[in-house]
Amino acid sequence: MRVVFRADASIEIGTGHVMRCLTLADALRARGSTIVFVCRDLPGFPAQLVLDRGYELALLQAPDAENFVPAEFPRHASWLGVSWQQDAEETCTLMRSLGAVDWLVVDHYALHCQWEQCIRAVTQKIMVIDDLADRRHDCDILLDQNFVPENQNRYKEITNNNCIRLVGPKFALLRNEFLEQRRNLRNRNGTVKKIFVFFGGADPTNEMMKAIEALQIMGDKNLKKIIVIGPNNPHRDRIKSNLKGFFDFSIFENVRCMGKLMAESDLSLGAVGTTTWERCCLGVPTIATSIALNQKNVAESLAKKGLHLYLGYCDAVTVHDYTYCLKTIVKNKTLLIKMENLSKKMVDGLGIERVLKEIMS
Repeated sequence: MRVVFRADASIEIGTGHVMRCLTLADALRARGSTIVFVCRDLPGFPAQLVLDRGYELALLQAPDAENFVPAEFPRHASWLGVSWQQDAEETCTLMRSLGAVDWLVVDHYALHCQWEQCIRAVTQKIMVIDDLADRRHDCDILLDQNFVPENQNRYKEITNNNCIRLVGPKFALLRNEFLEQRRNLRNRNGTVKKIFVFFGGADPTNEMMKAIEALQIMGDKNLKKIIVIGPNNPHRDRIKSNLKGFFDFSIFENVRCMGKLMAESDLSLGAVGTTTWERCCLGVPTIATSIALNQKNVAESLAKKGLHLYLGYCDAVTVHDYTYCLKTIVKNKTLLIKMENLSKKMVDGLGIERVLKEIMS
């Protein structure tokens, strides 16, 4: 099959949409599919993320930011940088040059059913990856891997009747490395010796710095801290400068062993994005912060189920909040073990196989 992915990444958008598309692309390529990524040339777009994985990348022209006035709907229309009509026309033109396309996979909050209807002319099937359920879709498969109460019903009124709806963390798109690490997980006993810190590919509000300062305030030199800086993080120089001389902190960039780093950790601090399901798969207890408004609902729902401790939305979370929560949780072995067990039950690492089954059939 020839599969085209339409997703964007930037400092504003983050890298999560492209990253989960890359995960699905890897699995499809392993089964013989030809993959092409179509992405807009936005500020901070990390092209190497796609190119380093060996995929063809077709860039849509950078937007004219000065003359672009985003539509009122959908609420993320500004992420596109151009009108949906222009994007649809440019995407169609590009896809026609590729030859026959079996599947188009769309992962973009700014695109909706009208865009998808235009694209029908140049692809056999359309799959949409979404989290918001805030706009109609014209697609053959819809995937929402998030956990939200009554999630199954969110898409019934905004998708066509014959759409296959894959909803919930059982369909979480995780790389094979997480399944491999899960099969060889060590037994944690609630003792915290190593903490994993990662706030996504961009971390525009610099939650990483708050978490680091909290860990420094704790002052436990015997506690190892794994700091993973995302590829689009604009604060990397400040973070590195702050950690000079702190030998209990280890900094990682351009990570290719994320599963291993998580599996070896006893506690995590992070955002409520794609990494949430990676942490769940490996049973890593987490202190979570939402760094985008669309993450709040999922964050609150998981907190109510006891899967993580949720501090709140980033603009209201302080260094003191991180410090207090860290000092409390490292002493609570019972809570840590409970969060680990609940997380592993939520995500088994086989979600991508379930999604592939629907695509290939």
